[in-house]
Amino acid sequence: AAAGQAAADVAKAAYDKGGYILAVEGGVPTAFGGAACWAWSYNGVDVTFKQVVTDLSARAAKILCIGTCASFGGVPGAGPNPGQVKGVKAFTGKSTINIAGCPPHPDWIVYAIAQLLLGRSISLDGNGRPKALYGKTVHSACPRRDDDKCLWDKGCRGPAAYANCPTNLWNNKINWCVNANAPCYSCTEPTFPGIVAFNTPLYNPHGKTDLNCDGCHDD
Repeated sequence: AAAGQAAADVAKAAYDKGGYILAVEGGVPTAFGGAACWAWSYNGVDVTFKQVVTDLSARAAKILCIGTCASFGGVPGAGPNPGQVKGVKAFTGKSTINIAGCPPHPDWIVYAIAQLLLGRSISLDGNGRPKALYGKTVHSACPRRDDDKCLWDKGCRGPAAYANCPTNLWNNKINWCVNANAPCYSCTEPTFPGIVAFNTPLYNPHGKTDLNCDGCHDD
């Protein structure tokens, strides 16, 4: 619950010891020498978020990215990106465990931290996400995939989004996006919120894109 100088002191003590788990939330602004975001003031000297991530990642045993922004750049990393925001791996060049999501589910964060504290290895996919959490597409487990309530023609990106939202649910297993009649926007993917994979803005149906859902209800 520390803040200000007290929080900076804790981080400095961890850095001096080394071998810690570094959890980073948010993308790293690299423009203006990092001055687009300041982490804290240490002994009266302002320190940028860019510098803090640089320093603390150097001696971390594992780096945990919390959310799509830290993992891949996310919304602030999308164009035109005046702050030149980057995901932690892209910025540091170091391997990261990416708990993607905008926002990430609390259970996903706890899972990753628990596995690391127990000394267990975490099997990752090609995007650095735990396969146990992101091993299947949202569409593959969606209860609407085989009925006339599928939201594909409303812009749903579930067939290309990897996360366990349909089975894990949100808000203490009360609901999730599609069940609330909102299309999946693939917020766990490196392309979010861009249009690389779908060639369409978020709210447009996919009828005229190069990706279609023909046959995907059978997979």
